[in-house]
Amino acid sequence: MVIVNPAMVIGVRDSKPTPSGQMILNVINGKMPGYIDGGINYVDVEDVAKGHVLAAKKGRLGERYILGNENLEFNDYYKLVGEVARVSPPKFKLPRGVAIAAGYAYTMSAKLTKKPPVATAPIVRISSKYFFVDCSKAIKELDMPQTPIRNTIEKAVNWFRENGYVKAA
Repeated sequence: MVIVNPAMVIGVRDSKPTPSGQMILNVINGKMPGYIDGGINYVDVEDVAKGHVLAAKKGRLGERYILGNENLEFNDYYKLVGEVARVSPPKFKLPRGVAIAAGYAYTMSAKLTKKPPVATAPIVRISSKYFFVDCSKAIKELDMPQTPIRNTIEKAVNWFRENGYVKAA
């Protein structure tokens, strides 16, 4: 068996959207009130798909491959999304406790409005950590593609706009 572990996947055709797609939409639609300390490794969905195929073809039995690309702090990621989408990213760093309390408030509000919460307290708790990973093994052994994250964000933003996920300005 060959195991693959994708990082935070972003990209086109995120129709649900997933939590990573929702983060992009929250920045574009001005629903991200602030940011917290923390960060994660981001990767293009199309690179992950290719990584699965490459792992099946080239992966060594019994090995695990992290399918990732770039480690970014949330603040830097939101700035990049804002640049690409030509919107203002969240500017205020929220203390962890305030962000957790907001997560509870968003959850209560969502029950009334029947709309998904911007964030929940458990998501804030998890997100206030750093999930940086080393994906060099997948790059070296599988030839895992590394689409620049800026390009991935551009594709995702364009897809969300073309498919009606972005509110009119």
